[in-house]
Amino acid sequence: MSQVKDLTEQQLYEMAFPQVWPDGSEFSVYSSPEAEKMVIKHSSGSHIEFKRDGSVFLKVVGDMHVNSSVNSAVSGEETQDSDATTLVFDSDLKINVTGALGVSANKFDLEVKESSHLTSSQDFKISGNNTVLRATEQMSLEPEKSLYIDTKEMRTRAVSQKTESGTKEDTGSGGGLETHKVRGNYVIENDDPKGGITIKTAGYLNLVCAAERVDITGDPAAIAPTYLPSMMAKATYTHIVRPNPGPNPRGIPGSSYFECGPGGMTTKIIGPVIEDILGPVNVKIVGPYTESITGLRSRKVEGSEVVKISGTQTIKAELIFLN
Repeated sequence: MSQVKDLTEQQLYEMAFPQVWPDGSEFSVYSSPEAEKMVIKHSSGSHIEFKRDGSVFLKVVGDMHVNSSVNSAVSGEETQDSDATTLVFDSDLKINVTGALGVSANKFDLEVKESSHLTSSQDFKISGNNTVLRATEQMSLEPEKSLYIDTKEMRTRAVSQKTESGTKEDTGSGGGLETHKVRGNYVIENDDPKGGITIKTAGYLNLVCAAERVDITGDPAAIAPTYLPSMMAKATYTHIVRPNPGPNPRGIPGSSYFECGPGGMTTKIIGPVIEDILGPVNVKIVGPYTESITGLRSRKVEGSEVVKISGTQTIKAELIFLN
């Protein structure tokens, strides 16, 4: 049992005081120099040994029960509550349990001054009313197969956040899938007037809306905590440009710019078209221009009209009325 040498062969007969009973019980004291020890042994084989270097070895053949009573200190005729039971080990402590280890306490505090490791070959569960995991530097969750979070409410706060999906660890490239499914409302909000949101893709980008869509640009009221763009809808698709320049203005506030080419542009409209333009209009066309109208064309000009043609103008009509 003991790794401390007893030096039994150096025991002096006159300095040994063995007390052994017929059933095998023993209470012995050995006082020879460099070979001191004391043994308290039960007939079952359970015993306590006090070694010469101050070590104490306890062997229990059956179950071991340690009970520290609350009222263990007695003063006069009254009992006083004892202090908390304390186990102090100035060296390493290792506990090997062949069966199950259970710890039950009214309150449990665990303090580790250096590193701490918890390893479970199978399931590992932590449950509590309020559970807090806090790290002063870094925290890492690294499941090899899957990570599942199930909660009624989830809130995250981060100064900087980066998410990668579909990245292969061996090559640093590859393809995967990230899907966000929401049954209800989904809002991405940046309340920093000097900040921004960018959606960038090296491949294709799909924006799909099964109902109405509203795009609002340059509206200073968007910084308000409660902002409902859906209330500004004028049609199935509404795009409104307001004159707020923002912290880094480009061009004239309230303006819009669209560039397409060189593949060309096709606009197909099934239904009436209404244009209400307040301000000058400048249309420059380089190349052939063909306009085909089926039905009545009416043009009303309130003011002067100047037509300048550098080439030939040909007008074919069944009747021409000039007033």
